Amino acid sequence: MALSLRALCKQERFYLDTMQNLLDFVQNYNLIRDKEQLPVWRERLEETFDKFQGNRLQMDLLEEDGHYLDDTSMEGARDIESVLETGLKTDASRAARDQFELNYCMSCLWSKAPHDVTPSSSRNPNQSQPSKAPTNPPVADQTQSQPQNSRNPQIVSNQTSSQTIPTDAPRASTSSSLSHCSTSLVANVRQIPSTVLLQTALVKTFNPAGNVLWARVLLDPASQLNVVSERFIQRLSVRKQKDHHVIGGIGKAIVVSSHSVVVRIQSHYTEFSADLKFHILNEITRKLPSNAVDTSEWIWPTDIILADPKFHEPARIDMIIGMEIYYDLLLDGLIRLGPEKPVLQQTALGWVVSGKVGVLPPSQSNTSIVHICSSVALDNQLAMFWELESCRSSSIMSVEETECERHFAATTSRDSTGRFVVVLPKKPSVLSQLGNSYEIAKRRFLSLERRLHVNPNLRSSYAAFIEEYRNLKHMHEVTDSQTSSSTSYYLPHHSVVRSDSITTKLRVVFDASCTTDTGVSLNDALMVGPVVQEDLISIILRFRTHRYAIIADIEKMYRQVLVHPSDHLLQRILWRDEPSEPIKSYELTTVTYGTCAAPYLATKCLQELSKLGQISYPAAAQMIAKDFYTDDLISGANNIEEGKTLCSQLLQLLQSAGFRLRK
Repeated sequence: MALSLRALCKQERFYLDTMQNLLDFVQNYNLIRDKEQLPVWRERLEETFDKFQGNRLQMDLLEEDGHYLDDTSMEGARDIESVLETGLKTDASRAARDQFELNYCMSCLWSKAPHDVTPSSSRNPNQSQPSKAPTNPPVADQTQSQPQNSRNPQIVSNQTSSQTIPTDAPRASTSSSLSHCSTSLVANVRQIPSTVLLQTALVKTFNPAGNVLWARVLLDPASQLNVVSERFIQRLSVRKQKDHHVIGGIGKAIVVSSHSVVVRIQSHYTEFSADLKFHILNEITRKLPSNAVDTSEWIWPTDIILADPKFHEPARIDMIIGMEIYYDLLLDGLIRLGPEKPVLQQTALGWVVSGKVGVLPPSQSNTSIVHICSSVALDNQLAMFWELESCRSSSIMSVEETECERHFAATTSRDSTGRFVVVLPKKPSVLSQLGNSYEIAKRRFLSLERRLHVNPNLRSSYAAFIEEYRNLKHMHEVTDSQTSSSTSYYLPHHSVVRSDSITTKLRVVFDASCTTDTGVSLNDALMVGPVVQEDLISIILRFRTHRYAIIADIEKMYRQVLVHPSDHLLQRILWRDEPSEPIKSYELTTVTYGTCAAPYLATKCLQELSKLGQISYPAAAQMIAKDFYTDDLISGANNIEEGKTLCSQLLQLLQSAGFRLRK
């Protein structure tokens, strides 16, 4: 095997010598010609190719390495005249100079562009030799048969050879027993940044008050449905209808729309208008186009009105109009702006622009838009399943998570009773986009009130829950002067009944993901924060090692952590005890279940408490740091005395911060 390996290295060396000599010749052709050194170079190249042919590897060695070269494969290497007498005196020399680089895979001596080896079938010793391949053009003619951006054009050829030295793209083999490296042509082609414009337009829509809201729509003849984003419907404030519909796309991906709405659209170009049914999805697609488009060199026809004057700038899509009326929108009129430029199509909404176009540099994006419905929830569930089944080390925190940790350390304090006081970890750039949330919170409260009216028992439990909030001073009423604050956020709320729960059968959940009239919710403006507790598998495995179990949970853990008064206005709710009373505004003063930052803030306070108690209560501090999963304690002791000591320390340490254990 050692001899074979040395032979392989020798073969590689001769091959690279050959390529280097030819490359030097191509790059310095003009200088060599001026100095009348062509005969010397001809002799040098012939000598090198002779060595290459005389030292090639045996068949079995090449097959052992995953490649095969037949007996006649290098006969054309001596045809130097075809290299010297063809097109190297033309502009092909400059193209070849750009194309050639000594980047070779040391397995197959092809370009280092990403490729894989296609294994050959076992070679039958009685199998006949492959048939002769057609003549391939020499290097000077590559500009006619291959892209000029190819980095590895073919060197030489021979009419009697069944194979040639590999080029940038694999050639079809005449025998299935031959192995080959499958290269990616795209990897080596220097392409001009481009994108494909899809047909977009601006249309007028109308809210219940008759006011006009402009919507950016995508005309999609491949869609059977019309789709609108939840963000836009919130701005439009139209009534939604329950309409469960499963929407499928490419790759059998599905997404579910639970509501639909009827919206009137009107053209700004013609008198066209239509009432269309749209299915509502949280997200339709990303901004279109993917990159800004350079239109500076386009020659526009006169007297046309574009359906979307800013079609070349990436922007959000509010609606997709499908096949239902697509052909009703098309009018006579098609204009091609020229090669490598888009096509203009006249429609009832104006002239739409579509087709392949160049984008403004720099463009590093290789993303294309294919309108399919993605099942993100299923992907997340599958990812969580594998994470649960794997014992993995903690991941590195993201930039946002690091900022959230820094924010907590800089802003968290404790009041006179020892309770933690936290400031909500906000994203200032998103928070500034927070719109009006009062109207949707009011509509949802009135809907809740109607449901409670037909269920007296549920209403009684719900009212008791709210009354407990007031009695514990976890919320307070907002005065009229405070109600007008423009940066406030109203949380819609609803009930979750758990009849099997021993402690809390009814829980009120606050919806911080409800979008305002600008399409932004409170959860959009909050940082989620990292996971600061140990994973459940580690906690359970450690729990199994104890002889005696210690289990408990923290009563109303989230509500034992106070929110700084400056953030109370972001946690407002609506409530009244009786339908005959006016609706009142309240502000929640504790960490609220339903905000995306609540789990982080509550568990981080526990972790912080464990650090503060390491000196006074070392055993309890370690238990808080390692044996809590959210608000549940899963721990134990090896004997009863140790268990009593742990429980005593744990109660005292937790009570110092206002946390109370129960079970």
